[in-house]
Amino acid sequence: MVADAETRGVNVSQRGAFLALQEQLSHAPVIVVGGVADNVKIREIVQRTGVEVEWISLEVSRSARVVEPLEKRIRNQNVAAIIFAEGLMAHKEYNPLMAATRQAGIPVAYAKRAGLTSLIQALEILDGFFAVRAAVPA
Repeated sequence: MVADAETRGVNVSQRGAFLALQEQLSHAPVIVVGGVADNVKIREIVQRTGVEVEWISLEVSRSARVVEPLEKRIRNQNVAAIIFAEGLMAHKEYNPLMAATRQAGIPVAYAKRAGLTSLIQALEILDGFFAVRAAVPA
């Protein structure tokens, strides 16, 4: 379990944090998938972390039209990472996207019900992943 960012002593309001993740954003976006996009949360994430995310809603009426193009973007490695909103998407949406991330080697994190703290924690996890990957010699 990941502790709350503030209780771990991480000052997420400092834009100097998340440097490894921000480096990846120069190549491709981090995408939040699931639920309904929340512009207030997106602005708050940017304000607290300096990281911009693209949020793809999976509303019932349009999920089929969204999953296939996103799956293609993932397979073509046109995303830096994916954050799945746990509890806010069906298996028929999640399974093909997860298969695509595995095939393409795209890192994944999870945010419980797309809560703000969970989203920031997911970004911390991704930042840590990219920092470790950058430190390992090729």
